[in-house]
Amino acid sequence: METEEQKKARKARKKIEMQRLCRMLDIEGWEQNESIVKEVRAIVQLGKTQKKKPINLSKN
Repeated sequence: METEEQKKARKARKKIEMQRLCRMLDIEGWEQNESIVKEVRAIVQLGKTQKKKPINLSKN
């Protein structure tokens, strides 16, 4: 379980990563444009590996 401090730190890291990406793309005012925010979040998520759920092949 994630503590409140860990959650704040994770959100801060994500915002810094999004800011860095937007600077690389030279996008100003990205925080006010929801479509850009969604696209950036999707790109940031692609860079992370998702935990895969184990597949239970046996049926009981």
